[in-house]
Amino acid sequence: SVIESLPYESVTRVYLQSRDRYWTRQGLSGFAETDHPMEIWDSTYGQPGTRGILMSYNRGPKARGLGRESEAAQLRFGLTTIEEVYPGIRKNYERGFVKVWDRDPWARGAIAYLLPGQVSSLEPHIARPEGRIHFAGEHASSLRGWMQGALESGRRAVAYTAWAARASRSGSCSRRRRRPAARARATSRAPSCRPRRRRAGRGSPASPAARTG
Repeated sequence: SVIESLPYESVTRVYLQSRDRYWTRQGLSGFAETDHPMEIWDSTYGQPGTRGILMSYNRGPKARGLGRESEAAQLRFGLTTIEEVYPGIRKNYERGFVKVWDRDPWARGAIAYLLPGQVSSLEPHIARPEGRIHFAGEHASSLRGWMQGALESGRRAVAYTAWAARASRSGSCSRRRRRPAARARATSRAPSCRPRRRRAGRGSPASPAARTG
């Protein structure tokens, strides 16, 4: 099935809170790429306040190995590696937090991706509903790996369930008009459900089509 076959990338994030953003006084951005391999992000970039958060962003095999360590070891790794690039994090460190996406019971991974051949074998089926069950999330969108993708797919799922609810209440959708197959690319508009105009019988006026939305 698609659920069993769709691969996810491993990501482990180590967040370190600093009592101030000392790197900005040096004219530095708070972002970097290292050869661990690892990225460093200033997670408070552009936000008000004096405190700052530098984040160690790890992907792939590095993230899986780090994810199996204890939280204390993960925080030590973050302090050691970020200190190499932005000296002063140890001195200013207040507290930390670790997010291991592989351990998240509702995600079991960070970012969905497709292997060679899966664009044709899986892509058309990822967002397809199973009866009354609709699927949403970054994996079921055109923007995998981003919150915008989760929002996009959520709007699509809501649009289709709203369409089904209106059709069920009105009872006027033609059986020949079938709901379009769900697509990964979202639309904020629900499919229209317009009833057929009932033909007038002898001696009876034509009945106008009822509005369904």
